[in-house]
Amino acid sequence: MLMIREMMFFLSLQVNQSPSGIFINQYIYVLEILKKYGMEKCDPIGTLMEIKDKLDLDQNGTLVDATKYQRMIGALMYLTSSRPNIVHATCLCARYQAKTTKKHLNELQVEFAKEERSAMEKAQTEEEANIDLSETWDDVQAKIDLDY
Repeated sequence: MLMIREMMFFLSLQVNQSPSGIFINQYIYVLEILKKYGMEKCDPIGTLMEIKDKLDLDQNGTLVDATKYQRMIGALMYLTSSRPNIVHATCLCARYQAKTTKKHLNELQVEFAKEERSAMEKAQTEEEANIDLSETWDDVQAKIDLDY
C-alpha cells in the first residue's frame, strides 16, 4: 500500500498528526449528529449522568418515534469508541428502545448536550496544539477527490 500523505480520516475518526503527538477524535462527527437531530443550538452541559438515574419503564408516558430514538442511540454508540466516558449513560438510555416515551427522549437529548460540551472542550485542547478542526467532512472529501 502506498501512502501519499498523512492520514486525515479513518472510519469517521479524525486523525491529527503533529510534533506533539497523534490526536484521534470525532469532533466533526459530533457536530454533524447534533445538526442532524436539530440540537446544534442546545446549551452544552458539563456534568455526566447522575448516579441515580431517573429513567424507568414509564408505562404512562407519551410515546414518541422509536426509530428516531434508536438512530440517536446508534450515533452515541458509535461515539463510545473514542469517548468511553459516555458508555454508561448511552447503555442506560439504550434499555428503553422498545417502548420509547418523551421522558426517554428528553434524557437522550441531555446526553447529546453533554457530548457537545465534551466536543467543544476537545476542540479547544487541539486548537491549542495548532490543529485545524474547522473543516467539515464534505470539505475533507473534496480535498481528497482533488488529490486523485
